[in-house]
Amino acid sequence: MSRWLKESLVVAAAVLLAVVAFALSAQSVFSLGPVTVSADFGPGAGATTLALPPFGSVDARTHDAPVRVELRLEDVAITEIERWVAEGVPNGDTLESLQHQLTIGLVQAYGLGVLAAALTCALVMLAARSRLRRTVLVTALLSAALVAMGAWGMLGFDVNAFTEPTYHGAISYAPGLITTVQERLVDVGALQQKVRDVAGDLASYYGTPQVFAAGGAMPGTIRVLHISDTHLDPVGGALASQLAEAFDVAFVIHTGDINIYGTSVEASAVVATVDRSRPLVFVPGNHDSPEIIRVLSALDNVTVLQDSFTTVAGLRVFGVPDPVSRGFDVEPDKDQMEELAAEAADVLSSNVASEAPDIIALHNPAMEEPFAGAAPIVLSGHTHSPRLYFRDDTWWLNAGTTGGIAFGGPEGPHTAYTAAVLYYSSATPHQLLAIDRIEVNGVTHETSLRRTVTQPTTVP
Repeated sequence: MSRWLKESLVVAAAVLLAVVAFALSAQSVFSLGPVTVSADFGPGAGATTLALPPFGSVDARTHDAPVRVELRLEDVAITEIERWVAEGVPNGDTLESLQHQLTIGLVQAYGLGVLAAALTCALVMLAARSRLRRTVLVTALLSAALVAMGAWGMLGFDVNAFTEPTYHGAISYAPGLITTVQERLVDVGALQQKVRDVAGDLASYYGTPQVFAAGGAMPGTIRVLHISDTHLDPVGGALASQLAEAFDVAFVIHTGDINIYGTSVEASAVVATVDRSRPLVFVPGNHDSPEIIRVLSALDNVTVLQDSFTTVAGLRVFGVPDPVSRGFDVEPDKDQMEELAAEAADVLSSNVASEAPDIIALHNPAMEEPFAGAAPIVLSGHTHSPRLYFRDDTWWLNAGTTGGIAFGGPEGPHTAYTAAVLYYSSATPHQLLAIDRIEVNGVTHETSLRRTVTQPTTVP
């Protein structure tokens, strides 16, 4: 091989690896007012992508330079946005500041990519024993070319290109989704008022000694609210809070899926909306990512159970998370889910035997079987279908969904809001006396409360 050919191959390899280094390094995360944004550059068609997880992304051909740009919304400070709205911002000065922050963030990301490309090119050529002069020349030309492309893209950037965007991901369902959201939002105020009235009426009627047919009067019991699969539904959240207040529960057990996709954006919403007026015991579901678990674990009056115990109001609770919550997947592999759940439950059941809890809380009913007889009641969610039955000396209760959202797509049916209230004797050992199953359908305006007496022998 001739020396000229060898040196040409070295230069080609150095430039190729430098481009790869640019694509891997031209990134930055920065604050843009109340939101956190990540910027990512790479080789490609002159397009800009705006990614808004979990809703999808939109892109447009905004410039001619062969560089792609992606801006991704990473986090939202809900309380800061609320403050901005209250103060009447953003105004002209604020927008100018935001534009300045955006420019700095983009320049920083692109500059990191250029620096990484230059270092990679120089190191590869020096490692191949190229002459220092040639190494400096090639590195300088590569850096200049990258800087020139960046300037070309910035100067030729056309924001009006987004008048003809291309949609990707979940946002492709926008027309049907917008219709569904509009229809729901029209009724949100009325539904919230309805669930407030329902909660108060149910509590005032079923809270009397004459109606409560087990364990004596209502004041002599410890009450626990069981909710599940709230999925950031505002009306479901209002119903849960009103039931907790109206029935004066000692604490709330949430058996998972407090959000939808588990993104950091949703984590901010969860922090802003979760009711911490009384203790909340939370068991992660398959939609609850490590990010969601992290922010919940840091909140006061919230206990996240992951194969662990807690004691609230004298009641001992053991929580078993959905195995998928340990990663960032949303939906489990259906073929492997039962096997994975059984393996986890087998390990946990041996620990439960040494310290029998009053309540076992799971997310996925597929994990129930190994816990038969290990506690008076096993709670679950996940299916969005309420259920109660007694078997193997254990009550099996699924709260259904306190989210009221069907996952059959935008055109799917509205699911009723469901929850349950557990009644325990105040005397130790605490006995499970009764279970109320509550259903509120905001569309059909039907409401029901079904009481199941679990200790008939205590009836006067």
